[in-house]
Amino acid sequence: ALVDELRGTFEWVAGWDKLAPLLTPEALGLPRTARVADVGCGNSTLPLHLGSLYESVLGLDREQHTAETMRTQHGAEHRRVAWGTCDVCDADSLASACPQGLADLVVDKGMLDCAIVEHDAARLLCNVRSWLLSPRGVYVVVSFRKP
Repeated sequence: ALVDELRGTFEWVAGWDKLAPLLTPEALGLPRTARVADVGCGNSTLPLHLGSLYESVLGLDREQHTAETMRTQHGAEHRRVAWGTCDVCDADSLASACPQGLADLVVDKGMLDCAIVEHDAARLLCNVRSWLLSPRGVYVVVSFRKP
């Protein structure tokens, strides 16, 4: 894990330097106008970096305090990025937080790993596919586990 104490951020699995080449619109065959959701974003800087590549990014986390902190610290300087609160493993929470088909790209950096530990992996995968992703959306999982 990568900790930036100055900014108060924490990166699970990998930092932007490793992920950037994999998440560009060109690498994923998506336009810059693709709508992006980062599920389980915590206080990662990933939504900020994604905002430099895509026009609309939503960082989702189940902890309201975390989303509010990121919004307060970064919202004014990163207008393409917003933060929301919901539990992506809970269909009702997800439905109340965002419209169906919101994202053309869902980035999951460590969320599936956590869901596996909490025995919520099936619900996470079903909710991302059935609610969050647009019909031709792309779901990118960055995990500690081997494929």
